[in-house]
Amino acid sequence: MCLDTAQSLRAVYFQSHYRTSHRTISVNSLLQIVQNTYHKKVILSFHEDSHKSHHLYSFLHVDEDGNYNICLMSEMTNCWNRFALCKELFHVILDEESTRNPSIKDHLQDYRAALTDSEASGRDSSKSEILTEYAAMQYLFPYAKRLVSLEEIDTRVSAGEARKVVFLDVAEKLMVPRLMVEDYLGTELMDLFDAISWIEKSDGR
Repeated sequence: MCLDTAQSLRAVYFQSHYRTSHRTISVNSLLQIVQNTYHKKVILSFHEDSHKSHHLYSFLHVDEDGNYNICLMSEMTNCWNRFALCKELFHVILDEESTRNPSIKDHLQDYRAALTDSEASGRDSSKSEILTEYAAMQYLFPYAKRLVSLEEIDTRVSAGEARKVVFLDVAEKLMVPRLMVEDYLGTELMDLFDAISWIEKSDGR
């Protein structure tokens, strides 16, 4: 469902918000879509603390009036700002009461345990972190485009270019963090999306 939602929002973006001046898919446009189409009140702010001092890049708080307050940590690159905002917007879109955790500390501990402990499946809030990340990356770097990128990377590396340099080039063109590009072009995640027959559902724009 989260991938279908991301793909639907890409379609809305290219139908109503895309401009030839857009170098990459616009996260600001996604914010407009969330506000106008989903009728969600989203308040965006930047935390005074640097992301370097914490174990997170952003967080979302829903206040008593039902407003969604997205806070991005300071001193992040534009690529990380785009990814973090995109991910939090998908938290807004996919929000359910069961996926909320009022304690950031408890949430981070549970999320880490779910990733590192085979006995811990994680709460719904931790599972939501993974799903919103999948959705954000499908919006920013769709699976079909990843397939094309892998072919480009293999060709350039075979021609003698350093793999790290090629990955960085791809990330800069997409304005997506290189770490996320490498992760989502890795065998594990490529096989995961291939296994759920995502090829025919994705687009390569």
